[in-house]
Parts: sequence; structure tokens; C-alpha cells
Amino acid sequence: MIGVPNAAPKANPTVYEHRVQLVYRHTNVELAPPCLSSRLTRFENHSNLVSYRAAHVRKCHPAKDQSGTFFRSVPRTFSMSLHESAPVVWTPLGLPIPNRLNIVLVLTVSAAAIGMLTWVSHVGSWWAALGIAVLFSYLMLTNYALLHDATHETLHDDRRANRALGFIAGLWFPVPFSMIHFTHRSHHRFNRTDAEMFDCYYPTDNRFLKYFQWFSILGGLFWPLVPIGALLITFFPRSIRTRLFSSASPSRGLYYMARIPDGVVRRTRLETIAMIIVWSLMWWLLAWRWEMVLLCYACFAVNWSTRQYITHAFTPRDVVDGAFNLRHFRWMDWLLLHGPWDLNHHRHPDVSWYHLPSLGEGDVPRRHYISQYLRQWRGPVPADTPGPTPIRDELLEDLQDLE
Repeated sequence: MIGVPNAAPKANPTVYEHRVQLVYRHTNVELAPPCLSSRLTRFENHSNLVSYRAAHVRKCHPAKDQSGTFFRSVPRTFSMSLHESAPVVWTPLGLPIPNRLNIVLVLTVSAAAIGMLTWVSHVGSWWAALGIAVLFSYLMLTNYALLHDATHETLHDDRRANRALGFIAGLWFPVPFSMIHFTHRSHHRFNRTDAEMFDCYYPTDNRFLKYFQWFSILGGLFWPLVPIGALLITFFPRSIRTRLFSSASPSRGLYYMARIPDGVVRRTRLETIAMIIVWSLMWWLLAWRWEMVLLCYACFAVNWSTRQYITHAFTPRDVVDGAFNLRHFRWMDWLLLHGPWDLNHHRHPDVSWYHLPSLGEGDVPRRHYISQYLRQWRGPVPADTPGPTPIRDELLEDLQDLE
């Protein structure tokens, strides 16, 4: 159950808004509290749904302490059990977030990134620079894994600390944390649907475009779209973004650029400006060379983009179970912060990277990471099953309702 704070909070009429993660499988909708039953009913055909994110606790009347004040500290990881004769009970999953380890990792990766970008800017050989750039690209894989956990609010169990660490990790991608925190869930909503079916094609699809899209991802062209999207949000007013992107597929980040709430836009703009200032200061103080920095990020673009779909390619057409737990070399598994355990992540998106292997190998045989990667280069294959239905974006609807 949600733990009582160490010190009882003073009575305060303010309703503290928290994002909460309701994790359930095969839930009996009829037993849900009234504030959730109508929403859970919408998902009754998705027996594999494991996460539902509510934007504001006040919408669902969460548990209150004796003084009537909403709890200030809401755990980031908990499950929901529904009882016919009892209120909603929130129980921790027993898998704590490694706060101190994550702080050390974020700061270490950041220091290493600054050091490598400075080093590469002062070497005299392009071959040496290329070697440093390749090492930098692997360092940034760990950085992205940390950023990814921050988007799920599992990098630190304090919300403000999680956001701060996410901003630092986003600094080196580079992407504003508020933007990727808001848009990343489109992947969990549309995984293996027709809109996110890059590895397969229907007879009616344009084969040339399908192959071009697929090999563009493998070749590194996916990464530039992320910082470009941040710049569009920062410098384009809402009216222009709406005209440009409102007709985009809901599975695409462009769709969210047209509908991103004003509060997220404001934070994204502030973070983008802060990132520009930080980068400008370091560029000036450390005498970075633009061509060397560009070389580092070119290597990272390929290294990151080429493996973005590896755990989903050729998996079952299921929003949740459409992922693999892949076997990799132990050192690479740790460098990727257990990223190859993606099926476990999609089934339990509220669990920290640190605990993913402890959730078990699942009911699907684990193929090797390298063989799966090489298989991707054979190109898309014909789709032999229909796509699943996407999960509705209740968080976006709630945020827009409250604006």
C-alpha cells in the first residue's frame, strides 16, 4: 500500500497532482473503482495491456491521509490490486530504483562525454579521431539507456531528481527531456501496429518506400529526426505546428508535435535554450572543433539508429508482447543497461533497467543479439498477420482537458 510519509503532512486544500502508473493484467473491470471503470472498459479487449498512465491523481480520487491531504510522495513503482469489498490497494513491486547508482552513472557518462569531445577536438590524426568517435558512440548508448529510464520515471524515485537526471542525459543526446518524456509513450502505444510495422509490408504497400524506410533506420537516419523535432517545438508557434503536423499518423512523433500541451512546450523551450547555452559555453571554454564533434555524433547516429528496432523486428504483432529478450555478451548487456531485455520492459515498463533480467526469460526463446541484428539486413518481409489495436492515449486527453 502507498506508504505513509515519514512526517504527517499539514492539512492543505491543494490537490497534489502526480502521474501514477496502474499496472494490471487480466483485470476484472467490474471490480474497478467508479473513477477508473469507464476507462478500463475501453481496454477490455486488450488482455495483455500492462500499463495505463493517468495524468492527474485528482481525476481518480487517490487515497488520502487522515488529514484529508493527498500524499505528496507517490512511489514510482507499484501495482494495483482490486478487491470487491475494499478500495484500491497500491502495493510496491519490491524492485527499488537504484537511485545512487543511476546518479553516479549519469554524472560519470556526462564527464566522460565532455572529456571525449575535448579529446577528439585536439587530436592531430583523423584515424585517432575516428577511434575516439566510435568509443563515444558506445558511451552514448549507455547515456540513452539512462535517458530512456528517465522517460519512464524509473531513473530516480523522486520526481524532481528524475527530471534533473533526465535533463542531464538528454543534454548529450541531445534532446530536451520534457519532449522525449512526453512523446516516448507513442512507441508503447503503437508497438507492432500497422503504423509501427517497419519490418513487414502488405501487398498494397510501396515496396521501394518500405525498403528505403527500413534501411534508413539501419543506416543512421533516424537519430537526426529527434533533435530536429526539438528545434521545431522550440522555434515554431503552435499554429504552424498544427498546420504542418496535425494530419500525421498518431504513431509518429510529428503527431505529438501538433498536440503537445502548452506546459510541455514551455518546458521543452526552456530546456532547449538551456542546452544551447551549456553547449555554447563548453564549445568556447574547451575549444571544441565542429567537424570532430560532428564525427562523434555521426558515429553515434549510426550506432544508435541501427539497433533501435532490433528487439522488435519480426516479433508477434502484439502491442505488449511484440518484443524479444535477446542474448548478448555480458559486457554489452551491461553497457546497454539490460536494453536487450525488451520483452520484460514492455511487460513491466515501470521496472528499473537494473531488475529486468530478474523478471525471467519469458516464454519466448532468447535468440542472440548479433544473429537478430544480421537478420534485419535481409530486409522487410511480407506481413502474415493483422496488426493489433493501439492503446489509447489517456494521458494526452487528460492533459488537454485540463488546459
